[in-house]
Amino acid sequence: MQSIITIALTALFYLHPFYVSITEINHNEKAQTLECTIKTFTSDIEDALKEKGFGKLSIGTNEEKSTADSLINIYLDDVIDFTINGAEVSFNYLGKEVEEDVSWIYLEIENVANLKAFEMTNQLLFDLQETQSNLVNIFANDSEYSFLLKKGRDTDSIEF
Repeated sequence: MQSIITIALTALFYLHPFYVSITEINHNEKAQTLECTIKTFTSDIEDALKEKGFGKLSIGTNEEKSTADSLINIYLDDVIDFTINGAEVSFNYLGKEVEEDVSWIYLEIENVANLKAFEMTNQLLFDLQETQSNLVNIFANDSEYSFLLKKGRDTDSIEF
């Protein structure tokens, strides 16, 4: 009987999807930038863009629409905000790479010589999934900090 319960719980775990993105932010003191990498499932980004009315973009395939990068940038600009050292800043969308079912999205924030305070709002995919979680890891000033952002708690900050 216990083995049946174990098998059922294991199957339930694998059949039940989870929704998470991981954002890694590195302060490059030499270049005076924040280098941001977002890792998420390609299908989730594709679905979020479809939900916004952008249609099927076929991200990461030979049929990818030529507008895919600009539409991803528009979407990210709507759902992600940064405040650095007390001032709202914009990011540069550098591009993406797609590996199988995962997309790596690259952003950069310029003119960050010293990082004293960092705040991020990350609502990535919240419009698509109620249970979406966005993990943010920050590497700055020889330390590592992490936030877990969810609906209802989409902003966090740290002072160094």
